[in-house]
Amino acid sequence: MRFPVIAYMMRCISAETLKARRTIQLLGVIAMPTVLAVLNLALMITASRENEYATPGGWLSFAHNTISFGSMLVLPCVVVLATAFSAHQEHDSGRWRTLMCLPVPKSSLYLGKLATVSGLCLLSCLILFAENILLGGLLSILRPETGLSLARLDVLGLLLPFLLCFVYSLLLVAVHSWLSWRVQNLVVALGAGFFLTLIGSFLHDEPIWRMVLPWSLPSLVHAASGWQEGLLGLLYSVVGFATVSYLSCRSFVRRDVLA
Repeated sequence: MRFPVIAYMMRCISAETLKARRTIQLLGVIAMPTVLAVLNLALMITASRENEYATPGGWLSFAHNTISFGSMLVLPCVVVLATAFSAHQEHDSGRWRTLMCLPVPKSSLYLGKLATVSGLCLLSCLILFAENILLGGLLSILRPETGLSLARLDVLGLLLPFLLCFVYSLLLVAVHSWLSWRVQNLVVALGAGFFLTLIGSFLHDEPIWRMVLPWSLPSLVHAASGWQEGLLGLLYSVVGFATVSYLSCRSFVRRDVLA
């Protein structure tokens, strides 16, 4: 009985998840948003004014820094780290030849890695979301006069911008996945990714560039001038992700081996 590609892909995702355990990419996925959330708490403890968060949008105000810097710097860096180390687990050990000779569809290997990397990026966003609630609750205990209270927490309203950050980053995931699996030098893959992330952070206020550069797209979660620009950015990211992933997968399948 032949299994469809989706069944093979699920097996590949399971294998990639096991590979990611106790690795630097998983550490980065957890550590980078955690550092940002802790720094935001340290700032809010000293800078928050009395009753500043005693409003329905108080939690969004508290999380503004983590949403802004997370979309501009932390999430793109997580994407770079996750994609580069996912590919170079195979590059550095020469396992591509073995993987490409397995009796499974080559497309399932590619899509399994892509899905795992995407899942790690989503995990990073959810960790940052959860830590905002945890540390916001801590702020409400340390400085109750700020008005931040769990009773006013709108979980779905706070979750939405973090989910949007992930969706805006999908095109970035596809581009860096292709780059990392084509470039065999880890330093080059990381260096190019971090350099382009830095450029994207400088251009996120430019309406044209933030819509063109995948590295600036996540910043639309707070920089979009209106819902029209935000919706267009979402479509660009999702359609771009599907297009780049399809073309990259076709290229991957047609190669005999990844030397």
